[in-house]
Amino acid sequence: MPGKQVTFVSTDEAAWLDPDAVGRVVCRNGIAYRVLGIYFTRDPDSQEDRLCQWWIGEELRWCGVPR
Repeated sequence: MPGKQVTFVSTDEAAWLDPDAVGRVVCRNGIAYRVLGIYFTRDPDSQEDRLCQWWIGEELRWCGVPR
């Protein structure tokens, strides 16, 4: 059964995922996610028209407990 899909956003370049992370597993707040896609858009909250990175992940679970 596929895990729940979630979307994360970062405006901090130091926190951006490498584009090669697609298909890999990353950990956020103690939960593992498989990265399904990464894209960039302009930050709608930025006065300076900065880029932000969005990534879509699939939460990995086994018996309802995060791995």
